[in-house]
Amino acid sequence: MNVVSVSFEIGDKMVTLKREIESDEPIQKAVNALLKESEEIGVPGKGSLPQLRALYARAFAAGWNKEKVKEMLMDKLGTSSRNEIVGMVEKKVLSRLIDEIGPAPEVPGKATAGQVKALWGKALSKGWERARIRTFLQEKLGVSQDAQIVGHVDKKLISSVIDQLVAA
Repeated sequence: MNVVSVSFEIGDKMVTLKREIESDEPIQKAVNALLKESEEIGVPGKGSLPQLRALYARAFAAGWNKEKVKEMLMDKLGTSSRNEIVGMVEKKVLSRLIDEIGPAPEVPGKATAGQVKALWGKALSKGWERARIRTFLQEKLGVSQDAQIVGHVDKKLISSVIDQLVAA
């Protein structure tokens, strides 16, 4: 078994992410996957890149354009720069901004945010890594991003995929 790892500091803590790699898998691909996963960890208590993406996804689902999102960020945070938000702004503040945009609209007969949240919760509780979950979603649904699933994928299909995940 080959293992690749990436270590970095968050505050005063050292974090090491490890990943088993297949003998035919390029090391660079494994390292890139770990680096992407490290972006999602973020600084404890501070806003993360996935949280900022969720804010944009919620705004777009509500019919906002990119400029309107940036205006709101400037008004509420004094910046719309990713580098000045991720790891800098309190996680609770970003959560409140997402809530201010409003709930994600539900489309009759299409996947809901609750279904996607349930799928992620079940997969993570089984010990699956984010990359594995995204691969599973891509294989089963043809998409792997939450914003491409909620309101777009058939509600019965996502229910079937959740059942498959539970049985796996």
